[in-house]
Formats: sequence, C-alpha cells, structure tokens
Amino acid sequence: MNIFDIILIIFFLDISLSILRHVYFYQLKEYRFDKIKSAFLYEGQFSKYFSVYRIYLYITVLLTFALGSHYFIYSLILSFLYNLSNSLKSGFLRPKFSFKAILICVFSFFSLSNFFLFNGSDFSMQLVYLLLPFSVLIPVVILKPITYIAKILKVKKAQKFLKTNYPDITIIGITGSYGKSSTKEFVKKLTTSLHSVAIPGNINTEIGVSRFVLKKLPKDCKVLIVEMGAYTKNEIKKITKVTPPDIAIVTAVDKMHLSLFKNIENIYHAKSEIIDGLKTSGTAFFCLENTNIDKFLKFLHKKHPLDKRFLTTSKDKKSDYPYSYFNKQNTHNLAINGDNLKFKLEFEYLIPNLILAILTAYQLGLNKKEIQKQLDGISTCSLNIDIFENSKNQTIINDSYNSNLKGFAHIIDFASKHDANKKILINSGLKELGSETKAIQSELYLQAANVFDEIILSDKHLKKYIPKKHKDKFKIINNPKKLTLEIESFPKDALVVVEGRTFNTVIPLLKK
Repeated sequence: MNIFDIILIIFFLDISLSILRHVYFYQLKEYRFDKIKSAFLYEGQFSKYFSVYRIYLYITVLLTFALGSHYFIYSLILSFLYNLSNSLKSGFLRPKFSFKAILICVFSFFSLSNFFLFNGSDFSMQLVYLLLPFSVLIPVVILKPITYIAKILKVKKAQKFLKTNYPDITIIGITGSYGKSSTKEFVKKLTTSLHSVAIPGNINTEIGVSRFVLKKLPKDCKVLIVEMGAYTKNEIKKITKVTPPDIAIVTAVDKMHLSLFKNIENIYHAKSEIIDGLKTSGTAFFCLENTNIDKFLKFLHKKHPLDKRFLTTSKDKKSDYPYSYFNKQNTHNLAINGDNLKFKLEFEYLIPNLILAILTAYQLGLNKKEIQKQLDGISTCSLNIDIFENSKNQTIINDSYNSNLKGFAHIIDFASKHDANKKILINSGLKELGSETKAIQSELYLQAANVFDEIILSDKHLKKYIPKKHKDKFKIINNPKKLTLEIESFPKDALVVVEGRTFNTVIPLLKK
C-alpha cells in the first residue's frame, strides 16, 4: 500500500463521516427547513457549523487552488482528525438508518466519489469538500415532493382503513403546548377496561398516526387515544382528518415552538384546529388551571360562537366540573363530579391533566368504582418524567424526554422544596423559542441559580444566558467523558435533576 492509497482511504473515510453527520442533523430536524433555520438562528447551530475549525478548513482548501493541489494533504489530515476527535468526544453521530436516510447517504457518497473519480482536475478533492454540504442538501430537496406524494397516499389509505374496519371506534384527541404525553398516559390507564389503545411515544404527526393505524392498531381496539402535535398551522387539522375526535382535550397553550409559530396568536389558531375537527356530537375538555386556557377559550368562542361542546373544570365553582383536593399522608384526595377519589402522584403540577383524564373516563361511561380502581395504580404510569434513587442515595429527577418552559419552572419549584445536601441541575437548554429565547432562557437560569448549587450546561451557546451574579454556579461540559467524570464526583444524598434532551448516556449512569 503506497502513500496515495492511504490518502484515498483517509479521504473516503472523512467524507463518509461528514455525510453521516450532515444526514444526522437533517433527520434530527425531521428534514424540515423551518426547523433547520430555527436551529441555525436560535440554537447555536450556526456557531457549531461555522466553527473556527471549519472556517480554517475552508480557507486552507481555497488556498490550495493558489498554492497547488499537493498542499491539500494538510487540509485533508486536519479535516479527518477533527471528524475523528469529534466522534470520540461527542459520539459517533449518524442517522437512524431509515430507507430515506440510507438513500440520502448513498446518493451523497456516490455523487461525491464519482465526481472525484471521473473529474480530471488536480483539484477534485478540494472541490469535493466544497460540494459536500450540497451533496446532502440536493437529495433532501429532490425527495421532498416524492415523500409528500407518498404521505398523501398513505394518509388516504389510513382514513379509508379506519372507516372500513373500525366504524364504531371512539377517538380521543389530545393537544396542547405541553402535557400531551402525560395526559395520554392517564387517559390510557383510566380506560384500560374499554380496550383502549394509545399511540405510543411521540408519534403525533399526520404520517406517524397514519402508519400506526395501518400497521399496529389492534383488531379489538374500541378507544383510540391520539396525541396531536404541531409546529405550524394546518398540521393538527390534517391529523383530525385521519382520526376525527369524539372527545378533544386541550392541556395548555403557551410559548412553545415560537421560532416556527412566530407568536401566541398563531399557536391559538393551530391548537383550535382540534376543535375544527371535533365531531359535531363530540365534547372538548379544558382545565382553567392550565396555562392560557382562559384566553384560549375566549379565542375559541369567537371562532365557534354559542358552541356547547366546550366543558371546563377548575377550582372555581362556576366551571362545568368544579373540583377540590387536599393532600394527606402523600395521598391526594380529590372531590369532583359528586365523587371522592384518591390517588398518589409525585408531581402535583400534573394533577390538572389527570383531572382532564378523569372527566374523559366519566364521559366514556365509567363509574367511580372503575375509575378509582385504575387510580390506585396511577403512580405506575409511564410518564415522561421520572424520579428514583440510586445506590449512592442520590435522588434523580429525569425530565430529559421533552423539556418545556412550564415543566422546567415546575421542576425548579419542586427542587426548591426538596431537602438535599447538594442540588445539581444538568440542562441542554430549551428549543424553538425564537426571538424570545434569550428572555425566557435567562429568566429560567436565574430561577434555577436561586435553587441549585451547581448547574451543568451541555452546550457553549448557552453561556450567553447565564446570569452574571451567579456565573460561579454554572459549568459548560459538552464532552461525554468529562461529564461522566463530573457525575461520578457528585456527593452522596445529592438531588440531581436532568432537564432537556441529549442526555442518553447520563440517565443509565445515574441509575447505577
């Protein structure tokens, strides 16, 4: 093997690593250009992509056109070492190998390798590096109309399949800026006896729901619980065309995905689409204790005047289903709908969503005895927030599934009431808050600094949100190995809160 063969191997390995990282990013953002734009503008992706290394690499690549192609070996080695060190530091970033991801990877690799092999220029390697971002972008753009047509066909098939095979099925649609998944799990638990099925995980899009209906919906399903998410207008509307709800639940309406929605008014419009798709004989439940629900209802009444399908619950006796509760020996005692119910739930801020689930169970014909039977085991629900203790007697709160501003604030409040010799927060920042990112993120970090003794941030771009008077409490650790060492140094009996995604390796480590 001569030196040229070694250079070729390094070259192809390097562009392979780069392609995989590019496709990983596109897939992470669901191949949506609006989410990609948001990541570059507000989530530090611009500084990550146009890092000092990358700018230096592009400059050295361009310089080789003036100095001679044989100087490119330095740029190549620099790029390979950077990609290699990045893989060792941050993990081997690669997409989940779906058919679409594989197609994009193959197209990119073959287009670049063929360009190199069949281009007679001495500078073909340099050109490959300059063309690499476009080699991934082009198949993503090409596949857009193809995947759109395929999606339409699958959605229409799912609509027909549901109407034909499940004519009497009851559909419960759940939407909101947050709290959807926990409410879904509560409804599923309380309606188990009715052969209910909840579409699992974060499958909450038109195509995701359609795929589940076609491939995984059990034959004996009588009640289908559907989480309905949205990043822009018309997305919930499309889901309701596949699964038109008999019962609609709206949890909270708040400033989430602002980089895509732009303002709270657009969020109101998007969330109201579940009501537009609600069957004329249907019912919609709202808890007035949830964020902005009172304002959202005023918006709905303008859009749907004199609509009697809207039913409210709150501590106010003027609501349709007033409730009250008190806590005794870690058991919540709830009075609602003329019944007294008992349950245990660690996180009190989830109670409004549990009440919405209880009202749904009543609406489906379940009585107090049946509901109480399921409430006895409600603490075992598979929620997206978890609390446990490990062998070091550390209390771990795992809220890494889907961080949101209200949940973050609740966790800070929960931690403030917890007795621990040291309180530690591990955070990756909130996403898609648009122009309000700085104000919201800075305020949350200020609140956190008043409660936690140590706050570990996962990304350098979060540094600008750290309050100056508390900067000694903050650390930025974006290296998995360093983070592991830091976690191992946490004292016994500490409270450790993991807030936000990108912590796949942290939770297993904290469980030891």
